[in-house]
Amino acid sequence: HSEFVTVSANNAATSKLLGIAINRLNKFYAPALHKAAPKAELSGEDRIYVNMGGEITTAAPTGIAGTDVSRVQLLQQPVAEPFTSKFEKKTGGFSGVVALLKKLISDVEKDSTEAKTEEKNSQEQYEEFMAESSASRADKVKEITGLNDSKATLQSSITATKAELQSAQSSAAAASKVLASLHQECDWLVQ
Repeated sequence: HSEFVTVSANNAATSKLLGIAINRLNKFYAPALHKAAPKAELSGEDRIYVNMGGEITTAAPTGIAGTDVSRVQLLQQPVAEPFTSKFEKKTGGFSGVVALLKKLISDVEKDSTEAKTEEKNSQEQYEEFMAESSASRADKVKEITGLNDSKATLQSSITATKAELQSAQSSAAAASKVLASLHQECDWLVQ
């Protein structure tokens, strides 16, 4: 599940970034298709500050994000020859780039759809497995309860049999004593 969440987040971020890239290209090559970014909403504190006459400023970036580079120096390049031919606007490459970006977006959306389908199938399999496990557990509990009942019945039967055995043994011992005493009384007759 965590892999699905990560893949979904990455795919959403990729689609959004590619959409921003297409919009940026549209700004320069097809202004009619460009969608202006929504104005940022101010927080309550910032609105109060602006209403009181303050001005919200954003610090200008001082370097390249994520690096320690704050300035890039360009090497001296030779002076190019002046441009002499007639200017022609080239937009043929633009449509190819946008088509490529749209293809990438559709591929990412396809991956997202596949990931959602796999997650749904995995969830269904998990729920089915849990239902089977629960039913199996219930059956095992019933079986254990039945075995415990049988064990209790057999133990009570063993206890009763042991009591009967002790009674029979004590009766046999008493009979043996009677026989021994009769044997002593009747010994004079045998002699």
